[in-house]
Amino acid sequence: MPSTLTHLVDSLLGAYSLILLCKAIVSWFPVNPYNPIVRFLDHLTEPVLIPVRKKVPPLAGMDLSVVLVLVVISILRKMIWSF
Repeated sequence: MPSTLTHLVDSLLGAYSLILLCKAIVSWFPVNPYNPIVRFLDHLTEPVLIPVRKKVPPLAGMDLSVVLVLVVISILRKMIWSF
């Protein structure tokens, strides 16, 4: 039977996935980098994305760090529920 901790971790990972998706969508549009929403998203995501960017170079000029982090989060969520 899944514990409360399992639900909490899964919910946090799900929420962070949504934040990453918002960051990706916002990056497709010409927005002011000083916009409070953009700054908030950057503040939450850049500490995770910067190390990934250092390890994985852009592919054809596209930053794949968000996609890779989302894949890792998806794997982690599946692993949590498999235990």
